Amino acid sequence: MEYPTSLWVDSDYSRCSTSSTLVEYPPTSDVIAADSKVSGTEDVFRAVVKCRKSWKTLKGGKVVWPLHLEAALLEGLALYKPDSSREALLLGRFPMRNRFISEYIFKTTGELRTAKQVGSRLQQLRDTVGGGKKLQKLLSPSADFSSTSSNRSHSSGSSAGENVWKSMPSSPTVIYIDIVAEDCTPSLQQEYSTKTSPFDATISSLHGPRSIRMIRPCLAFTSPVGSPIIARSCFTICHGDVVYEDSSPLTVTSATAPEGTSVYTCDLAPHYWKMICNSPDPTQFTIHHNIVRESSSAQLFSATYRFRYVLRRFSSPPPTFSPIDVDSTVEKHQTANFRGGSPQSSPGILSEISSTIYDSEDWHDQFDSLSIASRCQ
Repeated sequence: MEYPTSLWVDSDYSRCSTSSTLVEYPPTSDVIAADSKVSGTEDVFRAVVKCRKSWKTLKGGKVVWPLHLEAALLEGLALYKPDSSREALLLGRFPMRNRFISEYIFKTTGELRTAKQVGSRLQQLRDTVGGGKKLQKLLSPSADFSSTSSNRSHSSGSSAGENVWKSMPSSPTVIYIDIVAEDCTPSLQQEYSTKTSPFDATISSLHGPRSIRMIRPCLAFTSPVGSPIIARSCFTICHGDVVYEDSSPLTVTSATAPEGTSVYTCDLAPHYWKMICNSPDPTQFTIHHNIVRESSSAQLFSATYRFRYVLRRFSSPPPTFSPIDVDSTVEKHQTANFRGGSPQSSPGILSEISSTIYDSEDWHDQFDSLSIASRCQ
């Protein structure tokens, strides 16, 4: 089978000695446009960019570390608060730094660079000494610098980048999509089931966990009635170090919604869903999802989807939806409970939409949508 063309994010490319496609140094105006938002990193950013004589590109001409991602990497590096323990500082080991920077890049740009890729790029910067002493200080903070760094976000001169970081949630919502393995015994399913927290969000198809091939990958969202939302779903599909990008429009449906709301739907990774279904193990894929307005690129929704094998339920009827109480600071969600059986082990970010919404003539019993939805702002 031929898979769609992938976007390969290389985590181990060298400064200039590489066989991959290289492009010339970008114009100065582009460097200024992508300048860092975090105080104290502007000079480092400019020095790093000035040192780069060529830029490695991906298939299709996309730069691996373009200016805005390079700037975000340095911002995350500056905002990272290392462990204050003497041992960690002396040995120069910061085990959570790469992950922190990876999350920062994803949250501020919507593009994914894994912790491994971040670590590789930081090592390249360390080896080239392109950013001078300021960069080396960021890469290897001393005890005094660590203390200063840890207090940076509390200073009165907090920069725009720091404010963005503090205003964002700690991480996108992680939602597990329950599926049933094909031709797999219950004991084997149990062995490969993903261990998750009781508080993890869980979703499944309308009729409960099923084979991934039997699920229609359609997501539904509710929004208060008002001006129509013109937005697009952007997906980043990760499989190891291979990264794919996809998108689909957010469209309003004619389905009957709760009073005062509109229902919007989008296809989940439409160009790569078949590839995921045909893979030996769908649980090896992770899908990052952002809904952004077409006009302003403002983010309306963010989530991360992962697949999880569960035991097959042979006699479970379609689920009903009932509200659950949540903290007032959290949006009201619903969870699916099975009649005559135990409820789902954990609440999913489901909609306030009745299950009858999904029972349209277009969605046959053998293919149904993922019963997931969340309120768009």
